[in-house]
Amino acid sequence: MLNSAPARWAFSAMSALFGGLGLFFLYLGSDDPSQLLPGLIFLTSAISIVLSAQYSGERPTDRTSDKSSPAPRS
Repeated sequence: MLNSAPARWAFSAMSALFGGLGLFFLYLGSDDPSQLLPGLIFLTSAISIVLSAQYSGERPTDRTSDKSSPAPRS
């Protein structure tokens, strides 16, 4: 389910939103240091979404590409 196209699009949109908010709050943190913590939290959330989406596709669920067993002879 996490490898479906709508899920990938949703994770991509969420990470872009959180990353944008993080950069915005870091920019605001130059005037008001109390805004630095929310900015770092949003950026960390965006990075964790990107990394989890990147590493979720490493395990192949398709068993037809298993090359360890020889092909059946006809």
